[in-house]
Amino acid sequence: MKAILKQPLTPEHDKQSVAVERAITEFLEFIDSKGIMFCKADEETDNYYPISKNHRALIFEFFGIDMEKWEQENRALLEYLRSLNEREE
Repeated sequence: MKAILKQPLTPEHDKQSVAVERAITEFLEFIDSKGIMFCKADEETDNYYPISKNHRALIFEFFGIDMEKWEQENRALLEYLRSLNEREE
């Protein structure tokens, strides 16, 4: 029987509200469905270029979440949950 790991700290996950992220994601998908694109202006030429970031990257940027740290926390949480599951077996 493996020992249960200590529950990891998750400061990046704590910045993220699942309900708010879901609402923002649905809104971004709605915008996509209407053919609306986010663009960035080139101030020198007055041209506009589509922003190529995916929805998750935009949401993480909005909430100030470091995606790499979030992924590390996610792996730590999964390992913690696996240790709980192994204990129950």
